[in-house]
Amino acid sequence: MTEGKGLPTALRSEPIVDVVCEVRFETDSTDAVSLLPGILAESFGDFDRIERSPVSDIPSEFHLRDEFRFQPHVKLAKANRWISIGPGMISASTLPPYGGWQDFSAYAFAVISVLKGRKFAKSFSRISLRYTDVIAHDHPPHIGWLNADLRIGNQRSFDSFQVRTQREDAGVTIINQIAGPAKTIDGRTGLIVDVDTIGSAPDDFWDKFDEAFNSLHAVNKRAFFDLLTSETLGRLGPEY
Repeated sequence: MTEGKGLPTALRSEPIVDVVCEVRFETDSTDAVSLLPGILAESFGDFDRIERSPVSDIPSEFHLRDEFRFQPHVKLAKANRWISIGPGMISASTLPPYGGWQDFSAYAFAVISVLKGRKFAKSFSRISLRYTDVIAHDHPPHIGWLNADLRIGNQRSFDSFQVRTQREDAGVTIINQIAGPAKTIDGRTGLIVDVDTIGSAPDDFWDKFDEAFNSLHAVNKRAFFDLLTSETLGRLGPEY
């Protein structure tokens, strides 16, 4: 990334294809799955689609196991936005067009706020924010578009690749996933750059959760732009 200008405030060629804001909570019931769709409809109006995921067909006595309670059991769609609900999780997500962090975070906070005062959400354990981007270009996707390098033996050129890394930074887990080639819904071919930032939920959750997510957003944004070479950033049309 070009030094000295700070982080861009926008990109004219928007690479974002998905954004997910998630909260996990401790519970000893599956009430969230059965109650939250109706509660959310009261707040957001009728949804365009309601989908049940395959994990919801697993016998209910297993739903509170760690491998199932943090997976979406029900998904609610309205326009380009989704809400996913599991026994111990709720997430808000958006597909393109992305309206910016202020617009999306206001929506995500409104979704998460339906948990306030609900007895089945006993305490909050984890928050996360994940951005998935596809960087498109006329040429076949190459890891050299990024501040990254990949070599296996003496090979540096691959028909396809997928790399996942994980690190800790000041109490935040940062997971980077890079893969190519990928194709967007509108037919662009490029390189997937996925950045997931995960942190512990603050103890005083309802007083601090917007501050905590804004902090995760800052970490996520820095991690993404640190991956871009100056040439790649220039192709995306940064605005400052």
